[in-house]
Amino acid sequence: MLYAIENAFTTHPFLFSKLPFNSDRDFAPVAPVIAQSYFLVVGNQFPAKNLAELIALVRAKPGSIAYASYGQGGFPHLFMELLADSEKLTLTHVPYRASAIPDIMGNQVPMVVEPATSAIPMIKAGKVRAIAFTGNQRHPALPDVPTFSETHKNLVLTAWQGFWVPAGTPSNVIARLNREVTAASRRPEVQKRIRDLCCEPIEGTSEEMAAMIKRDQAKWSALIKSKDIKLD
Repeated sequence: MLYAIENAFTTHPFLFSKLPFNSDRDFAPVAPVIAQSYFLVVGNQFPAKNLAELIALVRAKPGSIAYASYGQGGFPHLFMELLADSEKLTLTHVPYRASAIPDIMGNQVPMVVEPATSAIPMIKAGKVRAIAFTGNQRHPALPDVPTFSETHKNLVLTAWQGFWVPAGTPSNVIARLNREVTAASRRPEVQKRIRDLCCEPIEGTSEEMAAMIKRDQAKWSALIKSKDIKLD
């Protein structure tokens, strides 16, 4: 079995011209288990206090305001490209190899889309400020932070993780694995551990997971192709 983040299946086939595997042909989905969304965070000295103010500021200074990400083609980079497209903004992308948070705190770069797991402790500690959340609903740990989707219907980013097996695995085996993974993930201690990591437990059939992959492939492939984003 393979446990992986979805991007090997939903973005990498479009970011790389050649991969040593075919994500659709070589693997069969089993069960999704965890989902995590992100916060757009800024330094405490950044003048914009909410998404509307941020958009107005960027629009007034096209190309002069930057955002950090955790590398070209990663979800934070792709999400900011979605935001730029939706509002016709010109932003400067600054990819990092490690955490950008120290530079956000030091005001070297204004903003970054940060996973909830690492963002929430720093937001609560007052080290950075949250502008908006990428999930479908407000995060229970920070209910005062609005979602992007409250004003921008299509701006949602929830990265998920799950299990795969080699293609050709018998359907009855996949069904049994799905039942066992789902039962394990429903255990109270597992649910608590996932939520302690500021993530959300999710579940679904192998067919529903396949539909999730197709949905995200359509979303990200269109953006990657329109922006000509490549990793090789």
